[in-house]
Amino acid sequence: MTEIKYKIFEKIEAIGSSSWEALFGDPAEGYLFYKSVEESLLKGFSFSYLAIYKNNRLAVIAPLFFADFDLAIAADGFWEKLIKLARVFMPRFLICKTIFCGAPKGNR
Repeated sequence: MTEIKYKIFEKIEAIGSSSWEALFGDPAEGYLFYKSVEESLLKGFSFSYLAIYKNNRLAVIAPLFFADFDLAIAADGFWEKLIKLARVFMPRFLICKTIFCGAPKGNR
């Protein structure tokens, strides 16, 4: 019978580069990439790593990051003004804490 367990690590160092590289090799977005992103202390972001074990053997590592997401990002005109007014009284109106899987980067 297959046994699946998981563990959440708050620091990539708790997993270790050798475990990371055993799963992924050494890609550009590898252990050192995530370690530097984690250590950069990006404002508004926090990081964790989900490790999944199959029969007590590390099978998956999923980088996770947490950040606020503004649900009103596409609002304009009347709706944008209304949301700004609402945020005078409720600063986090339409802003939710969100968990993402992967790297906090984008292409321009």
